[in-house]
Amino acid sequence: MERFPDIEIHCYSGVAEQHAASIAKAIPPRAFRFVVIDPKGVPDVRKFKCLIEPNNTEVLLNFMFQFANRFAGSQDRMPTLEGWLGGLSDGEGSWRNDFADLRGQEREAAITDRARQALRKMGRYVYAPALTVDETASARPLYKLIYLSRHPVGLRVFRDAHVKALEAQATYKSARMAESRRQKTGMDDLFASPNSIDPGERSALEIAGGIVAARVALVDLLRSEPKGLAWKEIWPRVLDGCVITHNQLGDCVRDLRDSANMTVPAWTSAAVKRPKDEYVLSLT
Repeated sequence: MERFPDIEIHCYSGVAEQHAASIAKAIPPRAFRFVVIDPKGVPDVRKFKCLIEPNNTEVLLNFMFQFANRFAGSQDRMPTLEGWLGGLSDGEGSWRNDFADLRGQEREAAITDRARQALRKMGRYVYAPALTVDETASARPLYKLIYLSRHPVGLRVFRDAHVKALEAQATYKSARMAESRRQKTGMDDLFASPNSIDPGERSALEIAGGIVAARVALVDLLRSEPKGLAWKEIWPRVLDGCVITHNQLGDCVRDLRDSANMTVPAWTSAAVKRPKDEYVLSLT
């Protein structure tokens, strides 16, 4: 660490869960904590609660969706997982009923949402968005990176990284799909860019769907508030539920304003490309 001499590094040998309390105690109470939990296997996340629940903390946790998905669909016991994943249900094991009749993306969304809500509750977090990382050779989810924050700015920063990660994944997976087609047919696509994204690729669909969903959520939110809302009240609520960046949502507002579907009285300068926090938005 010659480049960063002011940074202290402490290593703990053994299983992380056994040292979580010691690590939490070593951090000054008023310090900002960015906690990354990237477990090997399926630990009991409740043992990390001492690192998750303090104030001034943001968390990035790797949720092994593939394991959870297999387990939720069987009658096998996995106490390290079911203890916290089933923590939102009243009866022991009753949480499995929520997934029993679900398949595909509905099942994926339900399991992911349960993990998000359980973690959010564990530390009384406001936001808990999740990024999907797929298997390399297929369109199946491998794990979810769940981000916990109590502040809109944390959500905004995560969504920026979220969309960039999906774009990178879409580019990589699209290239693999193109190479697979080339090997099967023996022909190259003469008009395809080497960095092009297949619009039907899973991550590309999530990006496109996020923008559509955010536009709908934006309009619905303003429709419920005829007198209008300040931009600073709008964007955290939309970003919380939709995969979209702050700038992309701002572009949606500009398009609605330019097409006369929205009024923003304070937006008078052509040099301003996106709404400011104090601007009040309303539908026409």
